[in-house]
Amino acid sequence: MVSTLASMGMRITALEVRNGRDVIKAGKPGASVEIELEGVGRTSTRARISARSGSSSDAELASRIGRDAERL
Repeated sequence: MVSTLASMGMRITALEVRNGRDVIKAGKPGASVEIELEGVGRTSTRARISARSGSSSDAELASRIGRDAERL
């Protein structure tokens, strides 16, 4: 995920733990992303990706991050 964000010109702005889940926040001027990671098994992780461009949700950006991360 981090390499995908970096390739999009985004910088990590915060790493948090929320309700036992790791949260990565990243952004660049005009866009921000929040990725919530949840371990669901010994070898599986669920990612919830929220992306915003300006003041609106950006489903295309969130989908791109998910697709790129699946390839890794």
